[in-house]
Amino acid sequence: MRSPLPLLLPATGLALVILGAPAGAAIRKGAAVEVSHTATIHAAPSRVWARLCSAEGLGALGGLVPRTGSAPMARVGDHLSGVLAHWNDPGTLVCTCFKAGRELRASWEPDNGSYLCRVRVVVEAAGTGSRVTLTDTYTDDQAATVDKTARESDAEMASRLASFKAMAEKP
Repeated sequence: MRSPLPLLLPATGLALVILGAPAGAAIRKGAAVEVSHTATIHAAPSRVWARLCSAEGLGALGGLVPRTGSAPMARVGDHLSGVLAHWNDPGTLVCTCFKAGRELRASWEPDNGSYLCRVRVVVEAAGTGSRVTLTDTYTDDQAATVDKTARESDAEMASRLASFKAMAEKP
């Protein structure tokens, strides 16, 4: 019996992706890297959330130097353009999930479009304070340096989370 998959795909427009790309098509393979850190912050979750959603908070937590706008993230689609300072990487942070007081997800869209990056921040009550978990998932197609870059990302994330913690705990 013939598989129905080839018959269905042309109607979806996915035939080239699934059945094969034409000669000369660029196909790149890479690694998906996930780095995650958690910190306990001595401030109420509502205060941590308010700081998180501000341009200043996103800058501290994301290592982002804002280029335009200073409006807080308050809904899906909100965005903030700037430069990831450590990597000298200009782009735009776009909110993709907003669960007020609990979770913010965003996509980092680098201006050069060379990789994919997703950031997830979860804020939870922890005793009289808050627990913040920051997870960064990105693609890396540089096989020779992927481990080195992941270690650098890990150290840089720890530093950013410490900066955010200090900012969020300020009266």
